[in-house]
Amino acid sequence: MNDSSRGRSKGRIRAAAFATADGMFLSAVGAVATLVMHWTHESDWPLAVCMLVGMAAAMVVQTVMALLATPLLGAIETMVPSMAVAMIAPMSVCLFHMVGREPAMGEAILMGACFGVGMFVFLLLHGAICRRRVSRFVPANWGPP
Repeated sequence: MNDSSRGRSKGRIRAAAFATADGMFLSAVGAVATLVMHWTHESDWPLAVCMLVGMAAAMVVQTVMALLATPLLGAIETMVPSMAVAMIAPMSVCLFHMVGREPAMGEAILMGACFGVGMFVFLLLHGAICRRRVSRFVPANWGPP
């Protein structure tokens, strides 16, 4: 095995490990944020208060999780997608509450984790589409010599 193929295989392993960690992180953010919202909906507070307190708490939890994961995954890779996950995934609990059904804790965690995985798949597809479009206009050997 020559040095260039060894470098390519290390790069592929690194990319796969990063993608796995990123997917697991977004799944964890979705699960925890939805769990926090579930806990607020278990109180006897009015719906609007549950939504406000739950969203604020979910965003605080997301920020702490993202700051802890930043050294491993990078700032942009953790903060931006996890913000979307932490804002939208907990709303599933609110939606169920508004139609008169309270999901169990396990259901809430599963909904959040599934939303995190869905966001991860969306990011992978979006990245592939963007790279394909850019490759049409930018030559492969473009850049400094």
